Amino acid sequence: MPDSKPPAPFASPGLAHGAAMRRGGPPGPALLRQSFADAVRTLPQVEAISFGTSAEAKGPGGAAIRDAGDLARFFNPFQGEADPRGRPVGGTGTTTINAEVQNYRGDFGAGNHVFEPDGLRLQAKVEAGRFDSYLRGDLTRAQGGFTSNAPGGAVPTRLSDIGLTPGDLDRIQVGDVTTNGPVGLAAVAAMDRAAGTITFDALSGGARANYGGNFHLTFTRFAFAPLEAPAAIEEGKTQEVRLARPLPTSVVPGCLVRGVKRGPQPVNDPRSMAQAVVATISDDRRTVRFDRPLHFGAVIQAAEGDGLLFQPGLWSGQIWSKRSYGPQRDGLSAQAIRVEVSFPAMADDRGMPAYKRADVEARLKAGAGILWGYWPALWLFTWRPGPNGLGQRIQPNGRNGWAEVDILEIFTRLGTGPSVWTGNLHDQPFERQTVPSPLGGTWRSQPADKRFLTPDAASLVMPKPITDGKRHSFGVLWTRDSVVHYMDDRPICLSQWPLNVTYPHQLGINLACGSLASGNPAALFFPQSQGDAEGQFLTVHSVKSWEA
Repeated sequence: MPDSKPPAPFASPGLAHGAAMRRGGPPGPALLRQSFADAVRTLPQVEAISFGTSAEAKGPGGAAIRDAGDLARFFNPFQGEADPRGRPVGGTGTTTINAEVQNYRGDFGAGNHVFEPDGLRLQAKVEAGRFDSYLRGDLTRAQGGFTSNAPGGAVPTRLSDIGLTPGDLDRIQVGDVTTNGPVGLAAVAAMDRAAGTITFDALSGGARANYGGNFHLTFTRFAFAPLEAPAAIEEGKTQEVRLARPLPTSVVPGCLVRGVKRGPQPVNDPRSMAQAVVATISDDRRTVRFDRPLHFGAVIQAAEGDGLLFQPGLWSGQIWSKRSYGPQRDGLSAQAIRVEVSFPAMADDRGMPAYKRADVEARLKAGAGILWGYWPALWLFTWRPGPNGLGQRIQPNGRNGWAEVDILEIFTRLGTGPSVWTGNLHDQPFERQTVPSPLGGTWRSQPADKRFLTPDAASLVMPKPITDGKRHSFGVLWTRDSVVHYMDDRPICLSQWPLNVTYPHQLGINLACGSLASGNPAALFFPQSQGDAEGQFLTVHSVKSWEA
């Protein structure tokens, strides 16, 4: 693409760096006083897709998606990254990103893509195992704290130091995985009823000695076992492993597997670059064969204490457009997209953090009906279109880097609940201007960094849940120097974001079910029960776009 840019018809007057962003600055530009319909009135509509068995094609660019065959004409079941031969090599769907709890299939499976009269329901479905956060303790410094051991370590933790009793050991199995504070996971390595102790292996959170604080300790039916053989998993070839200890009975055929790097350079995000699931387990529960070769994107070695994390077999749905979007394409300077969706109805929860065990248990009781881990997203990501609507891998390099526009994300966890709208821009710096919205809401802050330059406009806390069982629309008007976000056709913020990439973007609509990366486990960012997992869905009613 040539460096010269056509003028942007929706440039952002008064939004120069700094001045307009400060409190008390000039009033917002005209776009922040217009509805979405008024803002796109002069733009040609190029797409109007309706979903559902009763859908009809209407208007410019009209199309009706009534079944999986129609869906395959316009969308892929995974993010389009493929090699020159068209084989998937990356992207959400063929790999697990962000240590997500679920897998996505490589097709439009009926269990995860359900056609209703007025929409396409992306549905989470548990096919093996059970979600069960069955016990909680406390991490304190009152006695000796909590210890999670590096490979080779065996320092025990006293039950009394984590708010448990010897009777609680009846419910725990060696290999069960716990969340253990603000970051990471640990696994039960040994128990001693007589001594009143339990020994933990550090997983993604790294080793800790006498750690304490105002945090709960949650025991789950996720499971971990160190690798015994082979000495190292050979990427894309190893399909059967021998484990150093037996698996808990919660692991059954159909469970998902992630690689955990525990050695000198631990990987904090349990990962998988294939959709491998457990096929068979030996009678002694130490030899596991998978339905396909393992591929983790990291060297998993027995000598370093590395191993495998097993999760219930939770699968979900997503769709990725074969159409390209973005104002950076040749001859364009403005792109607008509007997506109409509906969510499950959930209880009101603003997501304020509360990490002590008593607070967490009270929160779970008061928030009955909240689907923990629920993480729907509407987003645009850089891609390079290839044959048959598949993309080819992008190697970031100067202007050929990547960029992401989050039209909407909802993070259902401690700290961020189903009443909170989030719409980030990655991975270049942006400033954001907001205006009071007729929809209400209060902007929440986060620390500024080299990318996010407006710390008092991170996410919008609405006065009631966005997940209310009703239809809502979310959209963006995106030019070469700015992005306006809309909710229910009302503008909520304008971000100055001069984009420095040449590749177009692909629209993704997906339902993730939480993440085990970083501090997410302690924030309950995964299903706490089977009902939390199976109740998750996102229904897509329409996608419309305009460009000029």
